[in-house]
Amino acid sequence: MFVYFRIPEDLDWRVGMAVTKKIGKAVVRNRVKRVLRECIRLNQALIPSALDIVIVPKRHLNPERLTLLSANLEILPVLEIIRETAFSLRAHTGESADCPASNESSSRDSRTGVSA
Repeated sequence: MFVYFRIPEDLDWRVGMAVTKKIGKAVVRNRVKRVLRECIRLNQALIPSALDIVIVPKRHLNPERLTLLSANLEILPVLEIIRETAFSLRAHTGESADCPASNESSSRDSRTGVSA
């Protein structure tokens, strides 16, 4: 999972997924995306604003065993880390957790990557 704290011109967060053919055929990849999308939807209260998240499932993922529970067990700890990082970065730059930055240069350098 990759995270980019962008210059918050809009307050919405965005999630993208890149499920490769190594995971399986189209039906399997679509099922993986549906499960991950539902997991993000159910936990959207944990995601801070002005954030881009890209989820890339690893090739060792077993799609037949992927459930909403197993996705939650994998993604929830990462979302907590992302939330804590966003709050600490925004506290460091002097902005509130849900408000856009007034200084573009401080936000532009606030990139981080989180691997899960």
